[in-house]
Amino acid sequence: MKEMVKVNETRAGGEKKGIQSRFQEDGFLKAMIALVFFEVLHQLLKILLPLVGVDWGLNNSGAVVREIILKVIPVVILSIVFKTSDVLKNTKNFGKSLLSGLAIIIYTALYSLFLLAIMLLGETPFKSVPEIILFALFVFLVGFSEELLCRGIMTETMLRKYGNTKKGIWLSILVSSVGFGLLHFSNILMGQSVIDTVVQVIATTFIGVFFNAIYVRHRNIYAIALIHGLIDFVAMFIQGVIQGNAILKVYEDSTAATTAFEAIITVLVHCLFLVTSLVILRKKKLNEVIENQNK
Repeated sequence: MKEMVKVNETRAGGEKKGIQSRFQEDGFLKAMIALVFFEVLHQLLKILLPLVGVDWGLNNSGAVVREIILKVIPVVILSIVFKTSDVLKNTKNFGKSLLSGLAIIIYTALYSLFLLAIMLLGETPFKSVPEIILFALFVFLVGFSEELLCRGIMTETMLRKYGNTKKGIWLSILVSSVGFGLLHFSNILMGQSVIDTVVQVIATTFIGVFFNAIYVRHRNIYAIALIHGLIDFVAMFIQGVIQGNAILKVYEDSTAATTAFEAIITVLVHCLFLVTSLVILRKKKLNEVIENQNK
């Protein structure tokens, strides 16, 4: 009887160890679990906190606090749980990462100045300087939380398992990029139209490939978060800078859904991110990444 108990305990222990071993060794599984866990936690906090009286308000300051509580803190905790928090210690190649995304940086800077000039000519009232600074902080935090999740946890986890081959690297990029795109599907719950949401998922997937290419090449999460934030700065410029608008009502302020023609054009334009990614991870540079991964 005692022998049967020991055998059962051994089997149970073996099964438990097998599950733990599979989780530790399966980079794809870990990446997917991290994505799902984050999104579920994020959505639960969005629902539960208002029920206990938490009111973010409509100021940029409220948006910053909301971003920290709903996304930044959870994703930092996740990075510790999934043992990838060491990516936060890497500050090398910050300049090189920005150089890889220089075209996007120039575009967002020029477009921001263009929007600013239009607002000034129209004598549009701006929010206070502190609120505009908080808006800039907000978009950086958005970039940081999403990049830490998708690049710092998902891509990094898969690279540590599959990053010693070209197929493994591109698999890591693809999985993380699709996950990044799907994160934006929840915007439909905030009032965004279905077609706008689908287009955004596709577009952000392509942008995710671009962010991944830079991350795989240079492994600096902060530079990508900054580039990501600049893109969001332009996308939410009116809500973050102009009086009478609120970041947290960005989708409610949309007056018309994207037409089918506009959707196609948007997707085609975002294909440029894929082309740029292939340049960043051209054959020579990809081989260098593999060599560094195998050291």
